[in-house]
Amino acid sequence: MVLVVLAMLVIALLIVLGTARSSLTSTQAKLEATEARLEAATRDAEAAAADAAEATARAAEERERAESLERERAALAEQLSAAQAAAEEAARELSERLASLEQQLAETERARSGALDALGVWALESVRLDRLWRDQVAAGTAEPSPLVSTTDPARAAVEIHAAALRESSGTPVDVQWTVSEPVAPVPGARLVRAVEELLAVGRAADAVTLQVDGGPGAISVTLETDPPISMPSHLAAALTAAGLEVTEGAEGTGAVSARLAWPPDSPAWEG
Repeated sequence: MVLVVLAMLVIALLIVLGTARSSLTSTQAKLEATEARLEAATRDAEAAAADAAEATARAAEERERAESLERERAALAEQLSAAQAAAEEAARELSERLASLEQQLAETERARSGALDALGVWALESVRLDRLWRDQVAAGTAEPSPLVSTTDPARAAVEIHAAALRESSGTPVDVQWTVSEPVAPVPGARLVRAVEELLAVGRAADAVTLQVDGGPGAISVTLETDPPISMPSHLAAALTAAGLEVTEGAEGTGAVSARLAWPPDSPAWEG
């Protein structure tokens, strides 16, 4: 009986051991399968992490590229703005320069026209002065007119008028010429005509002093008579109309001054 019980116990133990072994084998298989899935999951996670890192790196590169492109865009926009500003400034300067050149051209044309007019007047004036020299100053002689060889026609013309006044009225005339260089046709022609009329005022005086001075920019002529002789109002008006600034000295001095502009770029005498 005992043996039977022991045998049953052994059989039961064997059955339990078999079941346990079977369960252990099954559990081990499940564990291995779980480890395999875990390894696969780990690999997948590592791959995903690598992909994520790569994506993050690409995203960083794209962001850096976008930032770089934005900086380039901003720099180009700044350059374009600067170029537009420079172009506008250049256009403004060009417009101002063009306006200045047009003004200079107009002034040059006026000066050229004025010079041609003055030279035309001088062509006739020189003929008249030459006749005045022959008839009143050098009458009966072969002495040539100072205009023949002069390099300063305005001064020579003034000297002829002064000499003619001395010869015709016996009035001593002292010409003081302190002009820096030969007077150009503009204002030379007007100067000569003004001097002729001013000297005519001193015809009745005992003595006349005529002073001419200045240079490019302006020239002035001053007449003083002894005894003092007032300048006729119509002559003052005529000189003013001719573009001269007339100034009379204090009453009783017999002095009158006339100033006229001398454009610095006036052309020289021709003939």
